[in-house]
Amino acid sequence: MANKLYDEYAEYYAAITDDRDFEKQLDCILSLYEGVKCENLLELFAGQAKHSIAALKRYINVWAIDSSKNMKRIALKKGFIKEDQYLIGYLPECMLNINSEVKFDCILCLYNGLSNLNIESVYNLLTNAKDRLSGKGRIIIEMHNIEGIMRYVAEPQINSVDLINERNEQIIYEWPSDKVIWDPYSFKANVPVKVRVDSNGIQSIYDLSTIDYIYGLDEIAFLGKLIGLKSRILSEDENWSNIYQNSVILEMSLLN
Repeated sequence: MANKLYDEYAEYYAAITDDRDFEKQLDCILSLYEGVKCENLLELFAGQAKHSIAALKRYINVWAIDSSKNMKRIALKKGFIKEDQYLIGYLPECMLNINSEVKFDCILCLYNGLSNLNIESVYNLLTNAKDRLSGKGRIIIEMHNIEGIMRYVAEPQINSVDLINERNEQIIYEWPSDKVIWDPYSFKANVPVKVRVDSNGIQSIYDLSTIDYIYGLDEIAFLGKLIGLKSRILSEDENWSNIYQNSVILEMSLLN
């Protein structure tokens, strides 16, 4: 799905979402392997691929998939080394373009990546991911915290981020910047966003929107069970909840 904010204004979006400790988040993920090495990692909806870049420092072979050529350009600039292993295309289909001989010990779907897909595409993505897992493979999924979503529905408010990017521009990102429009048949939301950029005293304002599909953990775990994946909630552990604040983290792996 095309997203003007994510593609045409990728540099601004990358700055807005550069608010994590990517090293600590990856450390949490790698701690799951308990003495066995995570050798191959695939990052879905990778964006600037900061988790993959952190994995490269640990001598892990990484692949990434994203729909935005501009995001790939940023990732390469930031330290993603193997250009041919960052694929441009839409998920879930683009996973089929990876060499079928490569099996992944870790497949990441962070930053609420599933919210970009309708339920049929989520099912297909999980099916494709299962087929690419090694015997010790895990899929790590970051999802919306439903309690937080319902709190917003009860008391809507504008959230904002105010930061200075590498070019010394001030960026103010507001979401939602106006009323969220909900689909009457599913938890599909049209979310208006506003990006204000002040560059050398000249202000530009971009009024945009994103489409988000809101899924509960039970839905995703059920889809996984249908295709032969077992699920475990990682964010029930305090270490995970502290590092992935305001999100629910789900691990999926092959049924024994």
